[in-house]
Amino acid sequence: MTLYVGPNDDTPLECPPGAPTEKWRLYDELVAPPAKCEACACAASKGECSQPSEKIEIRAGACGESSVASSPFDGPPNWTGTCSSEGGLSAGTMCGNELCAQSVWASPLPPPKDDACLPTTAVPLSTKEFAWQMRAIACEAETPTGACKSTTQYCAAEPGPEWRTCVYEKGVYSLSDCPDEYNASVHHLYPHEPIDDRGCTACACGVPVGSACIGMMRLYNDAACSTELVNLLLGSMSENCTGVIPAGSAIGAKWRLIHVLRCWHVAYNRRRQRAPRAATPPVRSRSAA
Repeated sequence: MTLYVGPNDDTPLECPPGAPTEKWRLYDELVAPPAKCEACACAASKGECSQPSEKIEIRAGACGESSVASSPFDGPPNWTGTCSSEGGLSAGTMCGNELCAQSVWASPLPPPKDDACLPTTAVPLSTKEFAWQMRAIACEAETPTGACKSTTQYCAAEPGPEWRTCVYEKGVYSLSDCPDEYNASVHHLYPHEPIDDRGCTACACGVPVGSACIGMMRLYNDAACSTELVNLLLGSMSENCTGVIPAGSAIGAKWRLIHVLRCWHVAYNRRRQRAPRAATPPVRSRSAA
């Protein structure tokens, strides 16, 4: 067998005239960078906003004013946000020496329940590249019959420049079984297509950051929620308050609407770093000095 081993460049490689039959073409020194993974993206959060503020008060002072008298204006137990006259005050109600209804205050809304962001792509696409640094071609010539007197010996033509005479075996074996004359070098060679298990793991989104519940509470002069007085914006980011004009107005009922504010999110794209394995078993060759 005639063997050439050299850089895997663009130079055409053909069998020499003395050994015109190509036996195999194999490769070594695999270069395979990690897979390039498509970026992950996350959709808006899917949290649920349904709970009211824990505390609602009618206060005898302006928004931001501390140490003022207050009257509870919470909804009934398990309030769903429908019209409620619980805690309503008639016009001109006094809290000591002050008109009671000067502002309406509400504690922050509870944060979204079961809040999570889901990836828009389950498994990202990947781009995989590889290259072999070395290539080898083995060529075979007809063995002249009767040229050697021993049945265990064979004649082989001179391989020519850059080529070597080679013995080879497919699979795993002991190199000590090779003839001593074939000890110039050993090559472990592989087919062109490696066993490639590179790829991208599934996309995952981090814990939502900054998601919140927002809403609005409408305040009415009457108990039937028919004569609107003022609106109170609600949010889970901070306390909420609105002034009552004119001060001392009747606050007979309230009605609430809440929805979720989309979350900020973090997407994770974990990339497998393992390089592909060369196909097995390899062809091991030993060339003559």
